[in-house]
Amino acid sequence: MAPAPLVVSSLLGISAVAGIVGLAVDPDPFSEQSAILITIGSVVLSVATVSGVLLARGRWSRWMSLVVAGLWFAQALSRPFDLAGGVTIATAVAAASIAAGPWLNRWLRRLPATDAPPATAVVLLLLLTSTPAVVGFTVGGDSPGLAGWALSLWSGLLAFGLARALSPALWAGRFGHIPVSLAGGLVLGFPAGSAMLVKAAFEAALLWRRDLHLAVTPLLPIRGSAVAIPPELMDPALLEAAGLDDRGRPLENS
Repeated sequence: MAPAPLVVSSLLGISAVAGIVGLAVDPDPFSEQSAILITIGSVVLSVATVSGVLLARGRWSRWMSLVVAGLWFAQALSRPFDLAGGVTIATAVAAASIAAGPWLNRWLRRLPATDAPPATAVVLLLLLTSTPAVVGFTVGGDSPGLAGWALSLWSGLLAFGLARALSPALWAGRFGHIPVSLAGGLVLGFPAGSAMLVKAAFEAALLWRRDLHLAVTPLLPIRGSAVAIPPELMDPALLEAAGLDDRGRPLENS
């Protein structure tokens, strides 16, 4: 394995650990609940990104490395500067610099894998997974309340169902995601509610794409009609071993 993916993954991991410690020690200017949501969303995205770099070698993992590094950088820059914040900023900048450079080119796939999910599914799952972090950042010092936690839980369950290729999750998202996000956004108010509504509208558009439907809906086997093989085309030895005459009838009846 080339050193670049290991270095990027390690830097993202160090940035995540330092960011978690920093938020736990002093979450200001975020509220405690907002800090928890930011931590949950950023950690899940970090794990998905590291898995995409090291295991899937997906092309999407390059720009997701930039996004995740930006999330940890943003929360560290928003807080009062301390040792944890300094480590988070330094490692996030280093990870983003390596990911944006040419060092991952030889490691990441140039073409999608034959069994890879469509790009629509990848983008949708990442967007749904980012909901806790989006709620935490947009709410800031206020409490996300029940609406923020409910939206985060709904998006997490929807992402899990789609990742498991469950058809009910697809239809629940198509008809339920906008109403749930609208109700939660109205309770959250501005600016968190507006951000969630824009995000939900984009996610709903992806949910109605045909390639996502084909990726989630299990393929049904097509039953073919049975076609009899003429006896004259069969090996006589096989017919005799099966107890059949040259016309395909049981020997005791011939």
